[in-house]
Amino acid sequence: HPTPVDPTLAIGTQARVCNGPYEGAIGHIEYLYTHQQQFSSHIRARAVRMRLEDGMLLTVPLTSIERII
Repeated sequence: HPTPVDPTLAIGTQARVCNGPYEGAIGHIEYLYTHQQQFSSHIRARAVRMRLEDGMLLTVPLTSIERII
């Protein structure tokens, strides 16, 4: 029987950015914000902080990332 996929986003999870200027960037989740974050588009959303493969830190809305399995 196939093992079900775990879609949970957690610290240490590898994820890919799905849209915006960093679309396609891959990194690991370092922090899950407990409060909504304000973005340059003036929207507030739940977010994570990711460390990309090149070492850059990026705060990304949860709706803009997907877990890499």
